[in-house]
Amino acid sequence: DGLFDSHVAAWAALLDSSSTSSSSSGGGGGNLTVRGNNGEATELTKKVAASYYALLSSIRADWPHGLSPGGLSTDGYEGHTFWDQETWMVPPLLALAPMDLSASLLEYRQKTLAGAYAKAAEFGYAGTMFAWESCVTGTDQYWFGDCGKLEHHITADIGNALEQHWYVSRNATWLQEYWPM
Repeated sequence: DGLFDSHVAAWAALLDSSSTSSSSSGGGGGNLTVRGNNGEATELTKKVAASYYALLSSIRADWPHGLSPGGLSTDGYEGHTFWDQETWMVPPLLALAPMDLSASLLEYRQKTLAGAYAKAAEFGYAGTMFAWESCVTGTDQYWFGDCGKLEHHITADIGNALEQHWYVSRNATWLQEYWPM
C-alpha cells in the first residue's frame, strides 16, 4: 500500500534537492518553467521537464554506470554509453541536479579506464582513448564499420565534462582523485 506514496516522496525529495542545491554542492536549477508572453508555461517547459525526468529516472548516485543516449526509454543503443553522456547529459545535471548524479557518470568513466588505456595502446597512442560505444568494461562494443577507430573526440568530450564538473563543484578532493584521467 505504501509503495506509491514512498515513490512520490522519493521523487519529491530528489526534485527538492535539485531546486535547493547551491553551486558548491551542485545544481541550483530551481524552477524549470519557461513562461510565454501570457504567463503560461510553454510547450518548451514540457519538453525540458520530460528530458529532465528521463535523466533522473535513468541514473543513481550510488550506481556509477554510463547512460545510453535513450536512457531507460529505449533499447535502441543496446544500453551502451556514447560521448553523448558527457556532452549532452552531464551539463544539465551539473546545472540542475545534486552534484553526486553527474559525479556518478564520471565515476563510470574512471572505472573503465583500463579499456581506455588498452584502446590507446592498440592504436599506438600514449594515455587514454575512450570507447566510442562503451559498455560496463569500457571497451568498444560497436558492430558496424570502423567508427570506434575514427572517433577521437570522445576523450576530449570526457575531459571537457571533467573540467565542467570541477568548475561547478570546486571539490579539491574529487579533483585529486580524477586528475589522472
